[in-house]
Amino acid sequence: MQVDKEFQAELEPGKAHRADLVFQVSNNRSNKPSLIHIEIESSHQKTLPGRMLHYYASLHKKYKMPILPIAILSFKSPRKAASSRIELCSNGISLGYFQFLVVQLNMMNWQSFLKIRNPVASALMSCMWFTETQRPEVKLKCLLHLADLSLPPNKSAVVQKFIHAYLDLSTSEKKRFEEMVNYLRPFERDTIMTFITGWHKEGIEIGRAEGLAEGLAKGLAEGMAEGLAEGMAEGLAEGLTLEAQNIVKRFAVRKFGSINQELTNRINTLSKEYLEQLAEDFLDFSTIEDLETWLLKIQPGDSK
Repeated sequence: MQVDKEFQAELEPGKAHRADLVFQVSNNRSNKPSLIHIEIESSHQKTLPGRMLHYYASLHKKYKMPILPIAILSFKSPRKAASSRIELCSNGISLGYFQFLVVQLNMMNWQSFLKIRNPVASALMSCMWFTETQRPEVKLKCLLHLADLSLPPNKSAVVQKFIHAYLDLSTSEKKRFEEMVNYLRPFERDTIMTFITGWHKEGIEIGRAEGLAEGLAKGLAEGMAEGLAEGMAEGLAEGLTLEAQNIVKRFAVRKFGSINQELTNRINTLSKEYLEQLAEDFLDFSTIEDLETWLLKIQPGDSK
């Protein structure tokens, strides 16, 4: 359930900032309510950790319940891990760190998402890591992935625009793209040509429109957030992908500081159902011992 769309946190005197998406969820076991806050950024911003902290504090003050803060970063560069924490200091004394989960798309391998039947994957693959020479191939694979979902035309058009925004091909790249289209099976080629014809009819001019891309990212992330609101099922129930396991492990490291190899190995063996349940239960964990106890309850034969 999305909460209080008019929620605003005062970050600067006289200037209000609105959190992108805030959803209330309930843990299936304890039935305790929690919040998931998702922030979308299409450009690198050094002020993000500070803003995430202010949002967290404001949300906690207003709702007084556990909060899972997530930043989804869709920018192409810089391709280095973005900061996911901010140090809390007073008079030169460190009081600890505020940490949040970062989903940085340009650090992910697009090919790992080809088997995930979800329009969010169709769109966000265009923001992930690939070489410059792969751009025509990635665009084509994103569109074929989308076509395979058989979405209604209006929903498909939104995802197509997003893919265009991030993969606006040069003249030479368009030539390579067209050559690859010619090698497709007839029904696939017809579908892609229908997409292209539709773009020309609408006169879509996207270029490097970051504003449009960010707006589309927020719309797509809302669908992702609804999946998170059901227990992160959309992201984690697609199988034992490397990304799904890494999300859980990164969150464990950021929450507890580090996890040993034994815990890492146990997480790597979890089935999609247990990864899904672990993502839900993380909101109730206070110490690494809580994670250890949770994993010990899983019998080895039950994992896979």
